[in-house]
Amino acid sequence: PEDVYNALVENRANLWLWLENNQAVGFVVGYVHGETFIIWCAYGRLTNLKQAFAEIEDVAKQQCTRITFESWRPGWDRVARKLGFSPRGWVKEL
Repeated sequence: PEDVYNALVENRANLWLWLENNQAVGFVVGYVHGETFIIWCAYGRLTNLKQAFAEIEDVAKQQCTRITFESWRPGWDRVARKLGFSPRGWVKEL
């Protein structure tokens, strides 16, 4: 948690909150590296994951050509494919 906090405070990463009924139900911490938007960490109890990632994609498109993330969790294999990612450390070309 300290490295994420430090990157946010030093403006090397950004935090997005997902809200439903005025309550935070998820977040993404990400940063830009070259033409890649890297999702560093994410969590959510979302009713519409596709819409939430579409919002992150819109942000990333402003200066990036791809979104990447890595996860050891096997559930992301199924979810990432539904969101348009391909398994190369999970990359989505924009």
